[in-house]
Amino acid sequence: MPNNQQSKTVPPLIIQKSRLQSVSNNYETSQQIPDQTDGFTVKKNKNNKNGKHSLPHSPNSPSQQSKTFVSSNRFSLFSNYSEPSEIQNDHSIEIDLEPETTTPVIKPPPPIFIRVVNDFNAFCNSIKMLTNGEYFSCKSSTNGVKLSTTSADSYRSVIKFLQDSKADFHTYQLKQDRAYRVILRNLHHTTPIEEIKNELLAHGHQTRNITNVLQRNTKLPLPLFFIDLEPAINNKDIFSIKFLYHTKIKIEEPRANKLTIQCLRCQAFGHTKSYCNHPPKCVRCGANHLSTSCQKSQSLPAKCALCSGDHPANYRGCPVHKEFQSTLQSKKKL
Repeated sequence: MPNNQQSKTVPPLIIQKSRLQSVSNNYETSQQIPDQTDGFTVKKNKNNKNGKHSLPHSPNSPSQQSKTFVSSNRFSLFSNYSEPSEIQNDHSIEIDLEPETTTPVIKPPPPIFIRVVNDFNAFCNSIKMLTNGEYFSCKSSTNGVKLSTTSADSYRSVIKFLQDSKADFHTYQLKQDRAYRVILRNLHHTTPIEEIKNELLAHGHQTRNITNVLQRNTKLPLPLFFIDLEPAINNKDIFSIKFLYHTKIKIEEPRANKLTIQCLRCQAFGHTKSYCNHPPKCVRCGANHLSTSCQKSQSLPAKCALCSGDHPANYRGCPVHKEFQSTLQSKKKL
């Protein structure tokens, strides 16, 4: 007789791989799998004390093992950072690299000191026409009128007008017309001036004036020359010249003159004869003529053109000179 228990056929157990792959990665928080499924007993993992199962995972899924050490992403602060656009970067670079432009400061022309002005209204009308409407200013004092212009062209026009009118005035040289002066040492005093000019021209320097220096007391010539160069960009290159006309020479800047400037035409202090249009005064006799044309004998006592004392006008002990010196010192202290 057949055994009924043996006649029972156990259905085959089929484990679908897709079912296992569909388990969530976060399986610890998902629904637990029952211990028995369709009569199949699943062996519990001894290491899983909570009854949770360690399931296989796909190669593309992250590891399911718990991490012993957890570290935060130190670059997470920059996750929301957005780089500026290329246009903004180019614009900022253009601003940073833009060179600073500075306008050169143009100094005004020197003032003009007119000693006698008989009609100030007519004088101002004449200056208006000469300056073509440009701004000018005047300042009156007991010594005359101080006229200040704003451009070199206006300055030159006024100077020409005053010279043609034979006005009593003095002024100073324009800075752009000022020569660049240097001292040439160790060159023999008999060296021809034209040879010095040609030698310097070969080095790229154009001279305006060359003067041999005389000893102050003995009036003997010295191996020393004052050289005035025309204003140029390469004026300072002249100091690199070491040999000139078969001679080892030295070129240096002139020393500052601490003596009071005195005009050799009118004998007044504070300006030079080159820009003086005052009536001439003799340095020896004080008469109204140039010192070079004086007929006074050397045996006769001198007469100062400034204080009428018995000394020449260039005497440093003159009371007028001392007063001028004290005025300069008081202005320097201010």
